[in-house]
Amino acid sequence: MLGSALLIILGDGAVAQALLSNNEMGNEVTINLCFGFGLMMGHLTAITGGAAGHLNPAITLANCLFRGFPWRKLPIYVLAQVVGCGIGAACIFGIYRNAITAYDGGRRQVTGTLRTAGIYCTYPVSFLDLPGRAMQELVGTIVLVFFVNAVACQSSPHLSYKLPTEWNLIRALVLGLALYAIGASLGWQTGYAINPARDFGPRLVSYMAGYGREVFTTAGYYFWIPIVMPCVGAISGQLLFDFIVYEGEHDNFVTNPTMAVERLMENMRRQKKTGDADIEVSRF
Repeated sequence: MLGSALLIILGDGAVAQALLSNNEMGNEVTINLCFGFGLMMGHLTAITGGAAGHLNPAITLANCLFRGFPWRKLPIYVLAQVVGCGIGAACIFGIYRNAITAYDGGRRQVTGTLRTAGIYCTYPVSFLDLPGRAMQELVGTIVLVFFVNAVACQSSPHLSYKLPTEWNLIRALVLGLALYAIGASLGWQTGYAINPARDFGPRLVSYMAGYGREVFTTAGYYFWIPIVMPCVGAISGQLLFDFIVYEGEHDNFVTNPTMAVERLMENMRRQKKTGDADIEVSRF
């Protein structure tokens, strides 16, 4: 939760500073850099506290499906990610509330020349149609998944060297640079949410901050695209990576689907047994 909050504080803070200063104190470069460093700091904070450091429900879902991450942790992680991103957005609203009022005159706008709702969450450009919006988020998330796997899957026999697990700072920096690259190349048309929590949590906060239902209804109810398409993209990207590149210690859904399904079922059965045991212990 704290890692997700840091991601939004740095990322949305950069958006607010650039927009409210009419690009005098920031621009697209600083926005992309701050989101990248926000991911780096958020990831490091999360793993230091013993969490997996996903910060993204789509990545967590893909890890549950393909890498044996416990399903019982999925709702906990998703809730923490959404709440953390919401907390980050609320901090930005509190910090820049006076600046926003000076910019829009106190009339919170989602559309129009003085719109400020884009500080919190993503909105598409007006000329982009529905398939284009979906494709943008799909491809952006697939690229992100490839970056994540290239950093995380260090067990391939084709690597001439292996990154030591102690070098978490280097891995976090690479992930941050990856997000910067995605923003610089694929970020213009939809704002590159590529993370359901990053978009939905702050969008909910903007609704409560006075922007109203328009945050959900504008652009043909666009709000569902940054929730659904990153999940589709994460699963698609993981399938592509496993089919083309991955040679890990476990069979995966592409190379050996039968074994992968058996492993998934065994993992779920093991979690159920653990849960039953916890219930038994709690009775005493």
